[in-house]
Amino acid sequence: MLIRLEAVSKTDSTGKWKVVHLNGSDSHNHPASETPSIHPGHRRRDMQQLVSRDLSTQDLIATQTAVGISPATVMATIRQAHPDTSITAKDIANRNGENRRVALADDTPTEMLLKELISHAFFFKYEVHSDTSRLKYLFWSHPDIKQYYKLNSNVLVMDCTYKTNMYDLPLLNIIAMANMNTVFPIAQ
Repeated sequence: MLIRLEAVSKTDSTGKWKVVHLNGSDSHNHPASETPSIHPGHRRRDMQQLVSRDLSTQDLIATQTAVGISPATVMATIRQAHPDTSITAKDIANRNGENRRVALADDTPTEMLLKELISHAFFFKYEVHSDTSRLKYLFWSHPDIKQYYKLNSNVLVMDCTYKTNMYDLPLLNIIAMANMNTVFPIAQ
């Protein structure tokens, strides 16, 4: 459909406007949208308005995503504060994917993990398959754990009941029991 907007009064450009159909195009080839959230342009605009209007919403998205909350749940939280928003859970997922790609830069997730372990002075050992360069195992421990374990070395529990994870690798948790009947992680 070809249309253009024209001012009703040529002398008052800030007044009312009307839609003018061009070339005999006088009807839509589809019904009107039920909600503006189906139009990506509206969602981008709303996302920008949320940034300028309410920085805490962007912080909320970042914080909830960082702790593993799904985009649908984050969206439900945003809808409670802003019921008229046209942002969708897919927009949040897309933003999360973009942030992840920026954070990884040219690294794989495993390379990024190893860099983080180095930067935070973790003790770690790893081995890769020589033919596939795929991670074979990764053993890591927090730098402060050694001193805690020296003070509480009576009970050590190794648990491998989780079998495998999304990387198809077994997960071994090693924990120690402190003297106040609390546990703390030794290594994984």
